[in-house]
Formats: sequence, C-alpha cells, structure tokens
Amino acid sequence: MIIEISSSTLQDDLGKKRLLYEQLGTKEYWIVDVQDVKIIALEMLENGGSRQISESKLLGGLAIADLEEALKLSHEKSQTELGAWLLQKYSS
Repeated sequence: MIIEISSSTLQDDLGKKRLLYEQLGTKEYWIVDVQDVKIIALEMLENGGSRQISESKLLGGLAIADLEEALKLSHEKSQTELGAWLLQKYSS
C-alpha cells in the first residue's frame, strides 16, 4: 500500500505515479488531496490497470468516506475529540 499526500502534484500522482505503482504490483494506492480534502483510493488490478474503491481491501473493509470525514474533522476538532469520534465509530 502506498499513500501520497498531494497538494500540488495531484495530476502527476494520478498519472505517472499511478502507472508506476501498477507496474510495481502495489495492491492499493491512496492519494490524499489536501486541496479538496478528499481521498482517492485505487485498487491495482492483477491484469494491469486500476480502479477506484470505496473500501480498503487490505485494511478489512475500512471505508474511505470515514477517513475523509475524519480528515475534515481534524481541521475542526482536537486530537482527543477526533480520537473519541473514531473510537465511537468503530467500537460497535
């Protein structure tokens, strides 16, 4: 799994880097777009190419939308509040 933090290199991350990681056999590639506060998660396919996913295959079905929400909340809440939110979300 590779995670890129992208503030000014989004097109490069979606283009050249994505193709490189496909060739290297990376299982998942996530791009955190800090400008739009969103996460683009891609699953690399065995026969080449990639496709966008809404849940991580490697992290037990972790929802990308939940991570995006946590990222947005991190701008508004303290680490303690964010930690409590995550614990509540995943303790059920």
